[in-house]
Amino acid sequence: MGRKVGLFGVGFDPLPSNQALLIKHAYIQAQGLGKIAPPDYLDPYAFFSDNLPRAISEKFDLLGQVSIPTWLQPKPRANDSFELTLDSLIRFMKSGGCLSIANKVRDFVIGNVFPRIPGMIGVDHSSTYGVISALREVGEGDLGLVVIDSHFDAVPMALRYGLIEYAKKTNSFAVPPDLFSEDFYPEVSSSEIGQWGKLNPENFLLHILEQGIIDPRNLVVAGISDYPPKAYGESDDPQVREYLNYFNSLEEQGVRFIPKTSIDEYGTKDLARALQGLNARRVYVSLDIDVGSVLSVYACRFLSNIGLSFNQIGDVFQALFSAFSNGLTLAGFDLMEVDIHKLGAKIDDSHVDQTSKIGRLFLELVGQIL
Repeated sequence: MGRKVGLFGVGFDPLPSNQALLIKHAYIQAQGLGKIAPPDYLDPYAFFSDNLPRAISEKFDLLGQVSIPTWLQPKPRANDSFELTLDSLIRFMKSGGCLSIANKVRDFVIGNVFPRIPGMIGVDHSSTYGVISALREVGEGDLGLVVIDSHFDAVPMALRYGLIEYAKKTNSFAVPPDLFSEDFYPEVSSSEIGQWGKLNPENFLLHILEQGIIDPRNLVVAGISDYPPKAYGESDDPQVREYLNYFNSLEEQGVRFIPKTSIDEYGTKDLARALQGLNARRVYVSLDIDVGSVLSVYACRFLSNIGLSFNQIGDVFQALFSAFSNGLTLAGFDLMEVDIHKLGAKIDDSHVDQTSKIGRLFLELVGQIL
């Protein structure tokens, strides 16, 4: 073995979205017609493991993929067409399918990665739950978690849905329904909301907190756009107040939020302070690539928020990894929510996807602290 990091992939992409399904069916059709130009990277792990920064490549063992059914992968096979429907994907998620995959990830990490540091590259953010569970099960002492993301993936659907209903009533802006994507909005009754409580990419942090896998005082979330704005404090609407109170209660428990608005206004000063305040010395870092959505990233599954610029993301990385020279130890890391179909997408001369550049910078900095 000898190398410090076990890098592996999780090509799990079950998003029930009209847009995502159209892309997958178009890929199957193009594949059948022989119109797929090489290199045909099947998922983010295949791309990044083939494009590791040279300075750190010798520190990684490439361990391959966690086994996932082909119909749930970013680029399915021709015989998967009949399963690629909104109904089948919704049934899969409601039945607890994300937890089943996360448990496979946990078992893979325990059986194949340890004692190396786990490094995961994948799509669905719920897989992070599996790695964190493995680290908690096998490791000793408190574990810290730093999540860089455009969304806070611990908001109960009832609260998020209530805020959306408020926005529809008042014709005002609120948090978008990111459980599905910007192009598919389900009409969900109050009785159905509970069915979305099972593990999924929008609530994996909620499950981690509720099950005590991470102490709230050891959670830092940076870059989110769904943090309650100051105007919510002046609202008397019960749905807005409930949403605001939820975030306030988490802060009282010790969760540290560094919203996008804070980074826009103050840079990374608040992030540096939050990292210094962690009780845990072993820290897992999770990067959701949509933290740069619209401004610097297009190869992500959710483009409903305006995220951080490339320079801002670089500053966040520098502040984050600088903290590891002050006593923190890297317990593991991941790079998630990459849409391989859109990698390198060009909107116009001024708007080109920088996912590859951001991902490689992230991996480079990981290598520098090992």
